[in-house]
Amino acid sequence: MKKYLFLQIKRMLKFLPFVLIVTLVLTIGLSAAATGMISIFSNEEEKQSVNIGISGDTDNEYIKWGMSALQNLDETRFYINLINMEEADAKKALQKGDITAYVVFPEDFVQNALHGDVDKVRFVTTNGINDIITLLQNELTQIITRIMVYSEKGVYGLSDAIYENTENINRWDYATMLSIEYIDLIIHRSDVYKVQELGFSAGLELQDYFICGISLLLLCLMGLPYAVLFVKKDHSLRKLMLSRGHSGFSQLLCEYTAHLTAMLLLTAFILAAASFASGILEDTLGDFINKDFIISFAKVLLPVLIMLSAFNLFIFELADNMVSAVLLHFFSSLGLCYVAGCIYPIFTFPVVIQRLSAFLPTGMAREHLASCFTGISDPLNPLGILIYTLVFFFGSLAVRTRKLTREGKG
Repeated sequence: MKKYLFLQIKRMLKFLPFVLIVTLVLTIGLSAAATGMISIFSNEEEKQSVNIGISGDTDNEYIKWGMSALQNLDETRFYINLINMEEADAKKALQKGDITAYVVFPEDFVQNALHGDVDKVRFVTTNGINDIITLLQNELTQIITRIMVYSEKGVYGLSDAIYENTENINRWDYATMLSIEYIDLIIHRSDVYKVQELGFSAGLELQDYFICGISLLLLCLMGLPYAVLFVKKDHSLRKLMLSRGHSGFSQLLCEYTAHLTAMLLLTAFILAAASFASGILEDTLGDFINKDFIISFAKVLLPVLIMLSAFNLFIFELADNMVSAVLLHFFSSLGLCYVAGCIYPIFTFPVVIQRLSAFLPTGMAREHLASCFTGISDPLNPLGILIYTLVFFFGSLAVRTRKLTREGKG
Protein backbone atom coordinates (compact mmCIF):
# COMPACT_ATOMS: atom_id res chain seq x y z
CA MET A 1 0.00 0.00 0.00
CA LYS A 2 3.01 2.31 0.29
CA LYS A 3 3.35 2.27 -3.48
CA TYR A 4 -0.35 3.08 -3.85
CA LEU A 5 -0.03 5.94 -1.37
CA PHE A 6 3.04 7.27 -3.21
CA LEU A 7 1.15 7.00 -6.50
CA GLN A 8 -1.80 8.97 -5.12
CA ILE A 9 0.43 11.70 -3.72
CA LYS A 10 2.25 11.90 -7.06
CA ARG A 11 -1.08 12.32 -8.86
CA MET A 12 -2.09 15.08 -6.44
CA LEU A 13 1.18 16.94 -6.82
CA LYS A 14 1.03 16.66 -10.61
CA PHE A 15 -2.44 18.19 -10.52
CA LEU A 16 -1.43 20.82 -7.95
CA PRO A 17 -0.54 23.70 -10.36
CA PHE A 18 -4.00 23.60 -11.91
CA VAL A 19 -5.69 23.59 -8.51
CA LEU A 20 -3.39 26.38 -7.40
CA ILE A 21 -4.51 28.59 -10.27
CA VAL A 22 -8.17 27.91 -9.48
CA THR A 23 -7.52 28.61 -5.81
CA LEU A 24 -5.83 31.92 -6.58
CA VAL A 25 -8.78 32.99 -8.71
CA LEU A 26 -11.17 31.99 -5.93
CA THR A 27 -9.03 33.82 -3.37
CA ILE A 28 -9.06 37.04 -5.38
CA GLY A 29 -12.79 36.80 -6.06
CA LEU A 30 -13.76 35.96 -2.49
CA SER A 31 -11.41 38.63 -1.12
CA ALA A 32 -13.14 41.20 -3.30
CA ALA A 33 -16.52 39.92 -2.14
CA ALA A 34 -15.41 40.07 1.50
CA THR A 35 -14.19 43.64 1.03
CA GLY A 36 -17.56 44.59 -0.41
CA MET A 37 -19.46 42.92 2.43
CA ILE A 38 -17.27 44.61 5.04
CA SER A 39 -17.89 47.95 3.36
CA ILE A 40 -21.65 47.38 3.31
CA PHE A 41 -21.91 46.33 6.92
CA SER A 42 -19.47 49.03 8.03
CA ASN A 43 -21.95 51.56 6.73
CA GLU A 44 -24.82 49.75 8.41
CA GLU A 45 -22.90 49.60 11.66
CA GLU A 46 -22.68 53.38 11.78
CA LYS A 47 -25.38 54.85 13.93
CA GLN A 48 -28.01 56.24 11.58
CA SER A 49 -30.52 58.84 12.72
CA VAL A 50 -34.19 57.95 13.09
CA ASN A 51 -36.67 60.52 11.83
CA ILE A 52 -39.40 61.27 14.37
CA GLY A 53 -42.24 63.70 13.62
CA ILE A 54 -43.45 66.13 16.31
CA SER A 55 -47.06 67.32 16.07
CA GLY A 56 -49.68 68.97 18.24
CA ASP A 57 -49.00 71.92 20.53
CA THR A 58 -45.57 72.60 19.02
CA ASP A 59 -46.00 76.40 18.97
CA ASN A 60 -45.55 76.55 22.72
CA GLU A 61 -42.27 78.22 23.66
CA TYR A 62 -41.40 75.55 26.24
CA ILE A 63 -41.87 72.72 23.72
CA LYS A 64 -39.79 74.64 21.19
CA TRP A 65 -37.08 75.09 23.79
CA GLY A 66 -37.23 71.38 24.67
CA MET A 67 -36.91 70.32 21.03
CA SER A 68 -34.00 72.71 20.55
CA ALA A 69 -32.26 71.31 23.62
CA LEU A 70 -32.71 67.73 22.39
CA GLN A 71 -31.34 68.61 18.95
CA ASN A 72 -28.33 70.55 20.25
CA LEU A 73 -27.49 69.42 23.78
CA ASP A 74 -28.75 65.88 24.31
CA GLU A 75 -26.89 62.76 23.08
CA THR A 76 -30.03 61.58 21.30
CA ARG A 77 -29.25 64.13 18.57
CA PHE A 78 -26.85 61.54 17.09
CA TYR A 79 -29.62 58.93 16.77
CA ILE A 80 -32.94 60.79 16.56
CA ASN A 81 -33.88 63.56 14.16
CA LEU A 82 -36.96 65.50 15.34
CA ILE A 83 -39.11 67.05 12.59
CA ASN A 84 -41.84 69.58 13.38
CA MET A 85 -44.94 68.91 11.21
CA GLU A 86 -48.71 68.86 11.23
CA GLU A 87 -50.35 65.62 12.35
CA ALA A 88 -51.93 65.02 8.93
CA ASP A 89 -48.55 65.46 7.22
CA ALA A 90 -46.90 63.24 9.83
CA LYS A 91 -49.44 60.47 9.16
CA LYS A 92 -48.74 60.62 5.41
CA ALA A 93 -44.97 60.67 6.00
CA LEU A 94 -45.26 57.62 8.26
CA GLN A 95 -47.22 55.73 5.60
CA LYS A 96 -44.60 56.59 2.98
CA GLY A 97 -41.76 55.58 5.27
CA ASP A 98 -40.21 59.06 5.39
CA ILE A 99 -40.43 59.02 9.18
CA THR A 100 -40.34 56.11 11.60
CA ALA A 101 -42.93 57.45 14.04
CA TYR A 102 -44.47 60.67 15.24
CA VAL A 103 -45.42 62.17 18.60
CA VAL A 104 -48.53 64.24 19.25
CA PHE A 105 -48.53 66.70 22.16
CA PRO A 106 -52.07 67.52 23.39
CA GLU A 107 -53.24 71.13 23.23
CA ASP A 108 -52.23 73.22 26.26
CA PHE A 109 -49.92 70.42 27.34
CA VAL A 110 -47.43 72.74 29.04
CA GLN A 111 -50.08 74.93 30.68
CA ASN A 112 -51.84 71.91 32.12
CA ALA A 113 -48.51 70.48 33.32
CA LEU A 114 -47.73 73.75 35.10
CA HIS A 115 -50.97 73.34 37.02
CA GLY A 116 -50.18 69.75 37.99
CA ASP A 117 -52.19 67.98 35.28
CA VAL A 118 -49.85 66.03 32.98
CA ASP A 119 -51.69 64.86 29.85
CA LYS A 120 -50.63 61.75 27.98
CA VAL A 121 -48.40 62.16 24.95
CA ARG A 122 -49.59 60.12 21.95
CA PHE A 123 -46.96 58.07 20.12
CA VAL A 124 -47.87 56.76 16.64
CA THR A 125 -45.89 54.15 14.75
CA THR A 126 -46.40 51.07 12.56
CA ASN A 127 -46.76 47.44 13.61
CA GLY A 128 -43.51 46.42 11.91
CA ILE A 129 -41.30 48.54 14.14
CA ASN A 130 -40.17 46.42 17.07
CA ASP A 131 -36.61 47.44 17.83
CA ILE A 132 -35.35 50.93 18.53
CA ILE A 133 -38.81 52.44 18.13
CA THR A 134 -40.24 50.23 20.86
CA LEU A 135 -37.41 51.45 23.06
CA LEU A 136 -38.11 55.03 22.05
CA GLN A 137 -41.80 54.63 22.79
CA ASN A 138 -41.01 53.49 26.31
CA GLU A 139 -38.64 56.43 26.70
CA LEU A 140 -41.26 58.94 25.61
CA THR A 141 -44.20 57.53 27.49
CA GLN A 142 -42.28 56.92 30.70
CA ILE A 143 -39.64 59.64 30.85
CA ILE A 144 -41.92 62.50 29.82
CA THR A 145 -44.59 61.57 32.32
CA ARG A 146 -42.42 60.34 35.19
CA ILE A 147 -39.74 63.00 35.01
CA MET A 148 -42.29 65.74 34.69
CA VAL A 149 -44.42 64.41 37.54
CA TYR A 150 -41.56 63.74 39.92
CA SER A 151 -39.64 66.90 39.08
CA GLU A 152 -42.85 68.86 39.52
CA LYS A 153 -43.41 67.27 42.92
CA GLY A 154 -39.80 67.98 43.88
CA VAL A 155 -39.94 71.64 42.91
CA TYR A 156 -43.26 72.31 44.57
CA GLY A 157 -42.28 70.23 47.59
CA LEU A 158 -39.12 72.29 48.04
CA SER A 159 -41.12 75.48 47.67
CA ASP A 160 -43.66 74.39 50.28
CA ALA A 161 -40.91 73.28 52.70
CA ILE A 162 -39.16 76.65 52.44
CA TYR A 163 -42.45 78.52 52.88
CA GLU A 164 -43.43 76.54 55.99
CA ASN A 165 -40.05 76.47 57.75
CA THR A 166 -38.11 79.60 56.83
CA GLU A 167 -38.64 83.32 56.42
CA ASN A 168 -37.05 86.02 54.30
CA ILE A 169 -35.89 83.51 51.70
CA ASN A 170 -36.96 83.70 48.07
CA ARG A 171 -38.26 80.18 47.59
CA TRP A 172 -38.58 80.59 43.81
CA ASP A 173 -34.82 81.06 43.47
CA TYR A 174 -34.30 77.63 45.06
CA ALA A 175 -37.08 76.19 42.93
CA THR A 176 -35.28 77.47 39.82
CA MET A 177 -31.99 76.00 41.02
CA LEU A 178 -33.63 72.60 41.58
CA SER A 179 -35.27 72.74 38.14
CA ILE A 180 -31.85 73.36 36.58
CA GLU A 181 -30.50 70.35 38.50
CA TYR A 182 -33.29 68.20 37.06
CA ILE A 183 -32.52 69.41 33.53
CA ASP A 184 -28.80 68.77 34.01
CA LEU A 185 -29.57 65.26 35.28
CA ILE A 186 -31.64 64.50 32.18
CA ILE A 187 -29.02 65.84 29.76
CA HIS A 188 -26.18 63.92 31.46
CA ARG A 189 -28.15 60.75 32.16
CA SER A 190 -25.74 58.70 29.97
CA ASP A 191 -23.04 59.20 32.61
CA VAL A 192 -24.78 56.71 34.90
CA TYR A 193 -24.09 53.72 32.64
CA LYS A 194 -21.35 52.33 30.45
CA VAL A 195 -21.90 50.91 26.99
CA GLN A 196 -19.81 47.86 26.13
CA GLU A 197 -19.82 46.53 22.57
CA LEU A 198 -19.07 42.83 22.16
CA GLY A 199 -18.33 43.05 18.45
CA PHE A 200 -20.17 42.59 15.20
CA SER A 201 -21.36 39.04 15.87
CA ALA A 202 -20.48 36.31 18.39
CA GLY A 203 -17.82 38.54 19.92
CA LEU A 204 -16.06 39.09 16.59
CA GLU A 205 -15.26 42.38 14.96
CA LEU A 206 -16.62 42.99 11.49
CA GLN A 207 -13.44 42.13 9.55
CA ASP A 208 -12.69 39.15 11.80
CA TYR A 209 -16.15 37.68 11.19
CA PHE A 210 -15.78 37.85 7.42
CA ILE A 211 -12.23 36.50 7.53
CA CYS A 212 -13.60 33.38 9.21
CA GLY A 213 -16.56 33.07 6.86
CA ILE A 214 -14.76 33.71 3.58
CA SER A 215 -11.80 31.53 4.62
CA LEU A 216 -14.12 28.62 5.28
CA LEU A 217 -15.93 29.15 1.98
CA LEU A 218 -12.58 29.20 0.18
CA LEU A 219 -11.47 25.98 1.86
CA CYS A 220 -14.73 24.28 0.86
CA LEU A 221 -14.50 25.34 -2.79
CA MET A 222 -10.77 24.64 -2.92
CA GLY A 223 -11.42 20.91 -3.16
CA LEU A 224 -13.74 21.22 -6.16
CA PRO A 225 -11.08 20.76 -8.90
CA TYR A 226 -10.11 17.40 -7.41
CA ALA A 227 -13.29 15.93 -8.82
CA VAL A 228 -11.22 15.28 -11.94
CA LEU A 229 -9.06 12.80 -10.01
CA PHE A 230 -11.60 11.13 -7.76
CA VAL A 231 -14.68 10.66 -9.95
CA LYS A 232 -14.19 7.41 -11.86
CA LYS A 233 -16.33 5.18 -13.99
CA ASP A 234 -13.72 2.43 -14.28
CA HIS A 235 -13.11 0.65 -10.96
CA SER A 236 -10.92 -2.13 -12.36
CA LEU A 237 -7.82 -1.00 -10.41
CA ARG A 238 -9.76 -0.94 -7.15
CA LYS A 239 -11.17 -4.41 -7.87
CA LEU A 240 -7.70 -5.71 -8.70
CA MET A 241 -6.33 -4.38 -5.41
CA LEU A 242 -9.24 -5.98 -3.56
CA SER A 243 -8.46 -9.29 -5.18
CA ARG A 244 -4.87 -9.00 -3.94
CA GLY A 245 -5.94 -8.47 -0.35
CA HIS A 246 -5.87 -4.67 -0.17
CA SER A 247 -9.11 -3.69 1.53
CA GLY A 248 -11.32 -0.81 0.49
CA PHE A 249 -10.54 0.88 3.79
CA SER A 250 -6.78 0.91 3.14
CA GLN A 251 -7.30 2.16 -0.43
CA LEU A 252 -9.56 4.98 0.72
CA LEU A 253 -7.18 5.87 3.54
CA CYS A 254 -4.32 6.26 1.06
CA GLU A 255 -6.44 8.46 -1.21
CA TYR A 256 -7.61 10.51 1.76
CA THR A 257 -4.04 10.99 3.01
CA ALA A 258 -2.88 12.12 -0.42
CA HIS A 259 -5.82 14.52 -0.77
CA LEU A 260 -5.25 15.94 2.71
CA THR A 261 -1.58 16.46 1.85
CA ALA A 262 -2.56 18.44 -1.25
CA MET A 263 -5.08 20.53 0.72
CA LEU A 264 -2.42 21.31 3.33
CA LEU A 265 0.06 22.37 0.65
CA LEU A 266 -2.53 24.66 -0.95
CA THR A 267 -3.40 26.22 2.37
CA ALA A 268 0.27 26.65 3.23
CA PHE A 269 0.81 28.46 -0.05
CA ILE A 270 -2.10 30.83 0.61
CA LEU A 271 -0.91 31.54 4.14
CA ALA A 272 2.63 32.13 2.88
CA ALA A 273 1.28 34.58 0.32
CA ALA A 274 -0.71 36.32 3.06
CA SER A 275 2.39 36.48 5.23
CA PHE A 276 4.38 37.94 2.34
CA ALA A 277 1.65 40.52 1.74
CA SER A 278 1.60 41.44 5.42
CA GLY A 279 5.33 42.13 5.26
CA ILE A 280 5.00 44.38 2.21
CA LEU A 281 1.84 46.15 3.36
CA GLU A 282 2.76 46.33 7.03
CA ASP A 283 1.87 50.02 7.29
CA THR A 284 -1.48 49.48 5.61
CA LEU A 285 -2.54 46.23 7.23
CA GLY A 286 -1.15 46.95 10.68
CA ASP A 287 -2.55 44.54 13.22
CA PHE A 288 -5.16 43.30 10.74
CA ILE A 289 -2.85 40.62 9.31
CA ASN A 290 0.55 39.76 10.76
CA LYS A 291 2.78 36.71 10.93
CA ASP A 292 1.81 35.79 14.47
CA PHE A 293 -1.84 35.84 13.51
CA ILE A 294 -1.19 33.70 10.42
CA ILE A 295 0.59 31.06 12.53
CA SER A 296 -2.23 30.90 15.09
CA PHE A 297 -4.81 30.85 12.30
CA ALA A 298 -3.00 27.95 10.62
CA LYS A 299 -3.31 25.92 13.83
CA VAL A 300 -7.08 26.25 13.95
CA LEU A 301 -7.30 25.53 10.21
CA LEU A 302 -5.79 22.06 10.58
CA PRO A 303 -8.83 20.19 12.02
CA VAL A 304 -11.08 22.01 9.53
CA LEU A 305 -8.92 20.83 6.62
CA ILE A 306 -8.99 17.28 7.97
CA MET A 307 -12.79 17.35 7.97
CA LEU A 308 -13.16 19.06 4.57
CA SER A 309 -10.82 16.54 2.92
CA ALA A 310 -13.12 13.76 4.08
CA PHE A 311 -16.12 15.80 2.94
CA ASN A 312 -14.66 16.14 -0.56
CA LEU A 313 -14.15 12.40 -0.87
CA PHE A 314 -17.69 11.72 0.33
CA ILE A 315 -19.23 14.09 -2.22
CA PHE A 316 -17.12 12.67 -5.06
CA GLU A 317 -18.07 9.11 -4.13
CA LEU A 318 -21.76 10.03 -4.26
CA ALA A 319 -21.48 11.34 -7.82
CA ASP A 320 -21.67 9.07 -10.85
CA ASN A 321 -20.05 11.43 -13.34
CA MET A 322 -17.96 14.57 -13.55
CA VAL A 323 -20.82 17.03 -14.10
CA SER A 324 -22.87 15.76 -11.20
CA ALA A 325 -19.77 15.75 -8.96
CA VAL A 326 -18.95 19.37 -9.70
CA LEU A 327 -22.54 20.54 -9.27
CA LEU A 328 -23.08 18.50 -6.12
CA HIS A 329 -19.86 19.72 -4.53
CA PHE A 330 -20.41 23.36 -5.50
CA PHE A 331 -24.00 23.67 -4.33
CA SER A 332 -23.56 21.61 -1.18
CA SER A 333 -20.51 23.68 -0.19
CA LEU A 334 -22.26 26.93 -1.02
CA GLY A 335 -25.44 25.91 0.79
CA LEU A 336 -23.69 24.71 3.93
CA CYS A 337 -21.53 27.85 4.09
CA TYR A 338 -24.52 30.12 3.53
CA VAL A 339 -26.60 28.54 6.29
CA ALA A 340 -23.56 28.63 8.59
CA GLY A 341 -23.27 32.41 8.15
CA CYS A 342 -20.10 32.42 6.07
CA ILE A 343 -21.57 34.48 3.25
CA TYR A 344 -24.09 36.56 5.17
CA PRO A 345 -24.01 37.27 8.93
CA ILE A 346 -25.65 34.53 10.94
CA PHE A 347 -27.56 36.94 13.18
CA THR A 348 -29.67 38.04 10.19
CA PHE A 349 -31.17 34.54 9.86
CA PRO A 350 -34.23 33.27 11.75
CA VAL A 351 -33.56 31.78 15.17
CA VAL A 352 -34.34 28.26 13.88
CA ILE A 353 -31.65 28.57 11.20
CA GLN A 354 -29.16 29.95 13.72
CA ARG A 355 -29.71 26.98 16.01
CA LEU A 356 -29.49 24.55 13.10
CA SER A 357 -26.22 26.04 11.83
CA ALA A 358 -24.55 25.33 15.17
CA PHE A 359 -24.87 21.59 14.44
CA LEU A 360 -23.74 21.72 10.81
CA PRO A 361 -20.12 20.87 9.94
CA THR A 362 -19.58 24.33 8.48
CA GLY A 363 -21.18 25.96 11.51
CA MET A 364 -18.83 24.15 13.88
CA ALA A 365 -15.89 24.94 11.61
CA ARG A 366 -16.74 28.65 11.55
CA GLU A 367 -17.04 28.75 15.34
CA HIS A 368 -13.72 26.93 15.63
CA LEU A 369 -12.01 29.45 13.34
CA ALA A 370 -13.53 32.26 15.39
CA SER A 371 -11.69 31.02 18.46
CA CYS A 372 -8.49 32.32 16.86
CA PHE A 373 -9.85 35.86 17.26
CA THR A 374 -11.87 35.62 20.46
CA GLY A 375 -9.47 33.38 22.37
CA ILE A 376 -12.48 31.39 23.59
CA SER A 377 -12.54 27.78 22.41
CA ASP A 378 -15.52 25.50 22.81
CA PRO A 379 -14.29 21.88 23.12
CA LEU A 380 -17.53 20.70 21.49
CA ASN A 381 -16.53 22.24 18.15
CA PRO A 382 -13.32 20.19 17.66
CA LEU A 383 -15.21 17.13 18.87
CA GLY A 384 -18.00 17.79 16.37
CA ILE A 385 -15.45 18.31 13.59
CA LEU A 386 -13.85 14.96 14.46
CA ILE A 387 -17.23 13.21 14.42
CA TYR A 388 -18.12 14.70 11.03
CA THR A 389 -14.70 13.64 9.70
CA LEU A 390 -15.40 10.04 10.66
CA VAL A 391 -18.94 10.25 9.26
CA PHE A 392 -17.71 11.55 5.91
CA PHE A 393 -14.84 9.05 5.71
CA PHE A 394 -16.87 5.96 6.55
CA GLY A 395 -19.74 7.28 4.46
CA SER A 396 -17.35 7.39 1.51
CA LEU A 397 -16.23 3.85 2.32
CA ALA A 398 -19.82 2.62 2.44
CA VAL A 399 -20.72 4.24 -0.89
CA ARG A 400 -17.61 2.85 -2.58
CA THR A 401 -18.21 -0.64 -1.19
CA ARG A 402 -21.77 -0.52 -2.47
CA LYS A 403 -20.58 0.53 -5.94
CA LEU A 404 -17.97 -2.24 -6.16
CA THR A 405 -20.44 -4.82 -4.87
CA ARG A 406 -23.07 -3.74 -7.38
CA GLU A 407 -20.57 -3.89 -10.26
CA GLY A 408 -19.33 -7.29 -9.07
CA LYS A 409 -22.85 -8.68 -9.23
CA GLY A 410 -23.39 -7.05 -12.60
